[in-house]
Amino acid sequence: MKKFVQMVFALICFAALSACGGGGGSAGAGLGTTALFTTASDKILVPPGTTQTYTIGGGVPSYTATSSSPAVIVSVSGNVMTITGGAGGGSGTVTVKDNVGSKVAIDVTVGTGLTLFTTAPAGVNLAVGATTPAPYYMVGGGSGVYSISSSDYSVAFVGMSGNSFIIGGAGQGKATVVVKDTLGAIVSIDVTVVAGSVSLNTTAPSALTMPSLRTLTYTITGGTAPYSVASGNVSSVDAKLRANGTDFDITGISAGTATVYVRDAKGNSTTIAVTVTGSTSGALAVLPAGATGSVGDTLKFNVVGGTGPYRVTNTNGSIAVVTAAADGSSFSAFLNNVGSTVVTVIDAQGASTNITVTVSANPPTVKLSPNTFEISEQSNNAFTLNIYGGTPPYVGFSSDPKMGAVTVSGNVLTVGAVSVGARCFTPSTPLSVYAVTLTVVDSLGAAATSTMNIRDTLSCP
Repeated sequence: MKKFVQMVFALICFAALSACGGGGGSAGAGLGTTALFTTASDKILVPPGTTQTYTIGGGVPSYTATSSSPAVIVSVSGNVMTITGGAGGGSGTVTVKDNVGSKVAIDVTVGTGLTLFTTAPAGVNLAVGATTPAPYYMVGGGSGVYSISSSDYSVAFVGMSGNSFIIGGAGQGKATVVVKDTLGAIVSIDVTVVAGSVSLNTTAPSALTMPSLRTLTYTITGGTAPYSVASGNVSSVDAKLRANGTDFDITGISAGTATVYVRDAKGNSTTIAVTVTGSTSGALAVLPAGATGSVGDTLKFNVVGGTGPYRVTNTNGSIAVVTAAADGSSFSAFLNNVGSTVVTVIDAQGASTNITVTVSANPPTVKLSPNTFEISEQSNNAFTLNIYGGTPPYVGFSSDPKMGAVTVSGNVLTVGAVSVGARCFTPSTPLSVYAVTLTVVDSLGAAATSTMNIRDTLSCP
């Protein structure tokens, strides 16, 4: 009986030990480890020049992290990982490792998270010597670091300052301007440049009707001075050139018609068909009914018909400064800036009429010296250029600001110093140059360029 009890007791103990897993302990939590991880997502966005921190855990300490690209800067202190977006933007892969070689990869994009864009239209039309007016075009999105280039600098030149850029007409033809970020995204702008010279013309319409005993004043534009003015029927119309050599008067003598001839020194001519009536009444009108001139020009207009006196208003005094006669029967417009403005004339009965005055840029009178210069890709110091002519203040631009930011102080344009190696590049042809276009624009929109050629030296930090 005693042995039977002992056997039953032994069986009970064996069963209990089996249920508890025996005496070897747990094969799980006590000896295992959690897989290597970070608190960063597998894809992250870091704006240029900013820093983000994450925690590393699991695996077997200690931890290290490396980056596949200089655009992504990474460091580890204990279990804290710091990722910094390089100032140049770009992308790369951060690889985190533990002490036994386990890895976690993080794809990092250094940029804004937005699609690259510009405020410029898809197509831009310019005259030779003109530049796109202020406010200048803007670029945004993408990596946040941009460059701009032209497919043909003999047709269109370009410049960038911060997030602003301009396009200028260098010669007749077509070119494509490309805005690019450091992630490889591009925006293309088609540019058409037409002749900047102006043929002989006047501010008078090709045909006009005026009352007798009334004098209208107009201005000759384009062509080659000196000019001459004559009437083909002096009994009805008198036409005389003023002492300044560009303004002329048309006076209605009596009812009838006449042709007024305007000629320049090269024999070019333009005509104005004039009808003189015997009454001062008629519909309110401005002659000419709109005009285009260059920055710095003064255009003259006359008001006919309606009931005087007249009131003259202008929508944009920064584009043209409008000065009216005391009774409003005539006014002049000094063209102050590139753009357009609407001038409205209101007569004593409340009738009104509008004309549009359009202002284009003059051919460039500003100069940048030296016109061309060369530096080594190993240079990192600043360079200065002198600005001559034009109307200050000036604004400076560069086709590639990474090669040195452009600033202007007085009549000096400075290409700023850069960090060591920042001007290094790998050309398709050894020892060739990388051309950077520097542009200065004066307060009236005139522009000039200089080319900074960066020479490949085969050896660069």
